[in-house]
Amino acid sequence: MNARRIKLAFCSPQPDTRDKREQVVSIESMVVYPLYERKKQDDLAVIKLGRIIWFRGHHLVSVSIGSYELDVGKDCLAIGWNLKAGRRKMKTNPLLVVNVEIRPFEECLKPNDFQRNAQAASEYLMCLRNTDSHICMSDIGGPIFCNGQLYGLALGSINCSVQDPIFFSYVPYYNSWLERLIS
Repeated sequence: MNARRIKLAFCSPQPDTRDKREQVVSIESMVVYPLYERKKQDDLAVIKLGRIIWFRGHHLVSVSIGSYELDVGKDCLAIGWNLKAGRRKMKTNPLLVVNVEIRPFEECLKPNDFQRNAQAASEYLMCLRNTDSHICMSDIGGPIFCNGQLYGLALGSINCSVQDPIFFSYVPYYNSWLERLIS
């Protein structure tokens, strides 16, 4: 992955549309978590932007990383897409907020290639279930917010045709690594 070839667009209300508030920024550098395994675990990176972005308007806000334990059954929020639009039309539809529920870790253990590698209890993963079958709960790197704080990130792309609970990276687990890099 060549970080210099990636451009980030901030503040656009819809993907692939231009907006006067949109800020397009290149990446100066990127550090991927040392134990990263694609779509399996430690799917996290820190990027340094090529320039300052401005937190103006209603499309961009800063968030803090969660700092307390979450109970099974806790309702949280994810960013998602309307499934009725179909995968090809997702980019032309606005992002939606979808309710997700924290589930017991064991509910995400399934006999497919990723979950087979998960341990019975891993501090770096959280198990979530989508509570709205009409919305795909996220895509690569999509966030999970609980009580306004960031707790999870999607591991790779998500199969939206199945409503089973799935694993997300548990961001608070990486807090010390993140703080070291940012400082």
